[in-house]
Amino acid sequence: MSRTAKIIIFSLVLLIAIINKQNSKNRSSNTAKEDYTTPILNVDVDNNNSKYYPTTRPENGFSPYNSYYGKGIYHNYTDNTIKVTAPVSSDIVFLLKNIYTGRTVRNEYIRAGSVFRLTGIPYGTYKFYYLHGNDWSANADFKSGLAKGNFLKNKSVGKSNKRFDCEFEEGYYGTFELTLQLLSNGNLTTVKSSENDL
Repeated sequence: MSRTAKIIIFSLVLLIAIINKQNSKNRSSNTAKEDYTTPILNVDVDNNNSKYYPTTRPENGFSPYNSYYGKGIYHNYTDNTIKVTAPVSSDIVFLLKNIYTGRTVRNEYIRAGSVFRLTGIPYGTYKFYYLHGNDWSANADFKSGLAKGNFLKNKSVGKSNKRFDCEFEEGYYGTFELTLQLLSNGNLTTVKSSENDL
């Protein structure tokens, strides 16, 4: 083989190696960003939700339904707090609704087994609701498509069996602690509900 042919073959191999390295760099930099809408493939999904795929789980405190309920209401001049401990086996979206105005003032994603504090809660009387399950999909319908984001597996909606769950009176600061275990040893007695109640 001539010297010129060897140089051409070596140049082609070097060029292909450079192109492959550049493509692999681009792929890794694109996947490094956390995106709550990127599908995670090869996960078993319930049959009736088969058109959706799980996506990256949101961080604690992410509000998936702001497009439907509006941005959360925070009063920085209050120390009113609700401390929520999520069940060990499933993530939840915790919703806090003012029973007199009907306004949902918070919708907070809380990962399984973790504790999250809702702070700066306005004075008022509130009821707790929660949506829990596994395999979050940012693309799945919520409330029949009025918003996006829902669980694909083991999904259920719950609410307390009381008319209201907590009250923050003007001039007083309070802290409520709530442990959701999805068993009989939690500190909130709940009943089944539906997304229509949320």
